[in-house]
Amino acid sequence: MKKAEGRRQKEEGRRQKAEGRRQKGKLLMDSLQHATPCLQTPSNFQHQK
Repeated sequence: MKKAEGRRQKEEGRRQKAEGRRQKGKLLMDSLQHATPCLQTPSNFQHQK
């Protein structure tokens, strides 16, 4: 009985870990996406005065 309970908790923990990793990756992608326009600006670009 106790073994099954422990196994279930382990499985739940593993699922939460995977979910956290997925959210972390999503945040990373969002931050990269946000920075992309700056990175694509040509080096000789000048603002109109």
